Amino acid sequence: MLPSDIGQLLSYSRAGEIPKDVRDAIGKAIEMKQGVLDVEQQMTARSQEINEITGEQTRIRENMKTVSPSTSYYSRLLAKLNDQESTIERLQTERAALVTKRDGLRKDLEAYLQGLSVG
Repeated sequence: MLPSDIGQLLSYSRAGEIPKDVRDAIGKAIEMKQGVLDVEQQMTARSQEINEITGEQTRIRENMKTVSPSTSYYSRLLAKLNDQESTIERLQTERAALVTKRDGLRKDLEAYLQGLSVG
């Protein structure tokens, strides 16, 4: 597998003493690896958003305990919880799709590396 440090790969690909076909192969591997890293960053962003919303929900539930259910404020808090649940469900679906995409990109990268014959 490739080193996880893209910078290290870039320095290899730019080294003048490496044959062009090897540099090109490293360049393509870098591009593929960067695609995996980009998707992983998107996954992390979705997870962070879910965590932030979950923290906010805890605060809202605590507020709801102190407010009469017959007030408009309580109804507003309940509506906000409902909206947040919908957002969490959307984010979870997006994250699951990103996991599938990442796994496919990893598989493509591994297949590329295993089938690589240069030099």
